[in-house]
Amino acid sequence: MRCVAQIERFCANLEPHPLFDLEQLSPDGKQLLFSTYAPGNLVMGPENELAIVGVRKHKLNTAASGAYPTLALVERVDTSATRPAVIATMGKQQPSSDANTLLLGIAPGQMIQITGHGLGPTATAGAQIDASGRVSTMLAATRVLFDGTPAPLISVQESLILCMTPFGIAGKNLTSVQIERNGADAPGVLMGVTAAALEPDVLAVANQDATTNSSSNPAHWGQAVTLYVTGAGDTIPSVPDGSMYQAPLPVPISTTIRFFPGSLDYAGPAPGMVAGIWQINVRLPATNVGASSNPVNLVVSGFGMQGAYQSSLQAGVWIVP
Repeated sequence: MRCVAQIERFCANLEPHPLFDLEQLSPDGKQLLFSTYAPGNLVMGPENELAIVGVRKHKLNTAASGAYPTLALVERVDTSATRPAVIATMGKQQPSSDANTLLLGIAPGQMIQITGHGLGPTATAGAQIDASGRVSTMLAATRVLFDGTPAPLISVQESLILCMTPFGIAGKNLTSVQIERNGADAPGVLMGVTAAALEPDVLAVANQDATTNSSSNPAHWGQAVTLYVTGAGDTIPSVPDGSMYQAPLPVPISTTIRFFPGSLDYAGPAPGMVAGIWQINVRLPATNVGASSNPVNLVVSGFGMQGAYQSSLQAGVWIVP
């Protein structure tokens, strides 16, 4: 931290009451790098600078008069150069419906969200296509590394990253995730890995006319709907990270995908979408099959067994006669 030496010298000549600790920790919070007393109060400035302000009694030249002269202090510490990226949470975008599934890990090719601070720029930076035609792994001076392999980035901002996990984590039990910001690595976070997400995320639901399904734009019984999901796992063959699915489409590793209610027309990679996003085309029953309220809860299962759990997803779809 800047100005630490000046603060330490200044504090050597100050009456130690009342004082507070000024400390600097390593990025992982486990090691004390520096500690000293500092007078005054802490104030955060408009550019993330830390100001130490106050008035304290000085110990010099007090023997003759018995009086303590006072000194004003305004010390500025620039935190922008030392603030590391910090990960707070990582995983699926939608809250899990089962608390027992929260720690079961992430899947290869899954779009996940990472929250924290210092992750990227203040304004959101959206995905870019690199010279190879793939989603870029570097965005606004930020990268996300899974065991050293950079992930395709969907969006980056100061407190939130959306990225696609590399397919290379398939077959592992754990993966180390690091945020690299402006060329500096933050400490890694270990995440569990599963072949497919226990609860794949539903990113969007489209009606038969390709418009977004909603309460004001519902589907009708007997029509087709399309679910766009992520977390369904790898394919045969696996495709390069960040590439777009194109014909001939790879084959899902999952062998039996079931849907209720309705009949399944297609489940697999979504043509034209970034690798890791699947589409599930379903023909709804001709009439209401007993749903008592909207949105109707549709269930897709059969992405594979994750330990003792059957991987499945639930999607709320608005349907009217």
